[in-house]
Amino acid sequence: MMRINRYLDWKRTSGPREDRDRKVYPGFDASWVVPVNKRLGFTLSAGHTVQLAGQDQVTNTWRGGGTATNGTTFPNTTPDQPYLSTFAVRGGAKETTRNSLGATVDYRLSSTDRLALSLQASTFEENYLSQTLTFNVGAVPAGNFSLSSTRGTTGAGSLVLGNAGGYRKNLTYMPTLTWRHDGPVWKSEAGLGLSRARYTGGDLSRGYFQSTTAQRTGVTVAFDDIYFLHPGRITVTDGATGAPLDPYSIATYAVTAAASGQPDTNDTQRTAYANLRRDFLWRVPVTLKAGVDLRQATRDLRQADSKTYSFVGRDGRASTTPVGTDDGAAPFWSPELSEHTMPFGYPAVQAVGTARLLNFYQANPTTLTYDENTRYRNLVTNSKRARELVSAVFLRGDVAFLEQRLKLVAGLRAEQTNVDAAGPLTDATRNFQRDAAGKVILGANGRPLTILPATDALGVSRLTFLDRGARTTKEYLRLFPSLNASFNLRENLIARAAHYWSVGRPDFNQYAGGITLPDTESPPSATNRITAVKTLRKAN
Repeated sequence: MMRINRYLDWKRTSGPREDRDRKVYPGFDASWVVPVNKRLGFTLSAGHTVQLAGQDQVTNTWRGGGTATNGTTFPNTTPDQPYLSTFAVRGGAKETTRNSLGATVDYRLSSTDRLALSLQASTFEENYLSQTLTFNVGAVPAGNFSLSSTRGTTGAGSLVLGNAGGYRKNLTYMPTLTWRHDGPVWKSEAGLGLSRARYTGGDLSRGYFQSTTAQRTGVTVAFDDIYFLHPGRITVTDGATGAPLDPYSIATYAVTAAASGQPDTNDTQRTAYANLRRDFLWRVPVTLKAGVDLRQATRDLRQADSKTYSFVGRDGRASTTPVGTDDGAAPFWSPELSEHTMPFGYPAVQAVGTARLLNFYQANPTTLTYDENTRYRNLVTNSKRARELVSAVFLRGDVAFLEQRLKLVAGLRAEQTNVDAAGPLTDATRNFQRDAAGKVILGANGRPLTILPATDALGVSRLTFLDRGARTTKEYLRLFPSLNASFNLRENLIARAAHYWSVGRPDFNQYAGGITLPDTESPPSATNRITAVKTLRKAN
């Protein structure tokens, strides 16, 4: 199966990554329905697709028209005369693989009762990588801009050449069991369900960095022939010599950074429900329905690892220009990632290979460094768990008047919500020395003596920034009445009206957003206070 885009080719070509593979794959979708006998039947279904899609995009940053000016480096202007200060063009591809499998067994217990067991499973894999070239003018002299051109300040501009991508895999399975009764007097339904989903990803284990960044600073950038989509002409020159620079050549850039990440998210949902209905065929037909509903959702979010690396080269010094340094990006040029032209008429960019840079780092581990404290804080920040249980009962009544032209549906639903969550806890006082009675020990300056000095950033973080140290519990009961009315004005015209109450529930990240406790030895201030996240939105 294929999706038409500019990356399609019948032969093996590069992309999304530094390997050559096919871009058109076979797919299938099949189902089988088998009535075994009058009581038993089953169905089977399966599907498989692989698709390649482009990630083409341009981004324009207009000063005075969505992005603020400051009166100095970016002169003030009016909304009808904005000017372009940053332009980015992105290319790249994404390969998506989907697999699905389903099975259902139906068994008729009696003439009015049926039992159904169903299992649905699917996998979703995505392998993607994009290359983005960003032109920044950095600053603009007063009067050197218009709607169609921008002249950047000499040497204030920069170029950023970035790769960003990754690999993700989602696995989901959902078994359900349902019983239905369709009798002459009573009708009822009950069911149990479970849904499990896991989202994992990785880059280092698959042989590449998640992202890389190369830069060139100290340049002069000018945009000309600007229209709504992108500049018609971009000029880049060296800020010191005035010599032209090729922004599409890797020799222009120095490698500055790389990053890796391995997320691991698990979601579980459990459901149980039952309802009972009866129709009363009185002079005015009435239907009553009552039921219970239980829904529990759990999300467990972690990062197996997360690192941001700085490239320092063999000399141990970082740089944003290849001139006079050993940080040049040319040794990491990936011909495979540089084959395709950029979208909207821009030429191919010589890109840094995410696998080549990782191979170099593994052979020369001192050339890229990362901050252990930042790594620790990223892991704690992204470690959250939340569980929400909603228990509900409801009663609904349907009534029809005027030969069923006027129909009224009224109901009342009562929901009890219980939340239990855990997220990061920030408590600066855990690094304070205390006496045997637990009282903070003060120094000569009146400030608390610390267990670890501020220079030991990682040690202080481990004491004061705790993984899932903040616990959140919340419960609330809400009643939700509702009334719906419909009236058949004509055979083809119906008037409807409704009034109801509902509640907006927070995202699970809000439940587990974490808590920051104040420094109890300092006076209250705008920055020294308890910071927490609300766990309930207003009902309406």
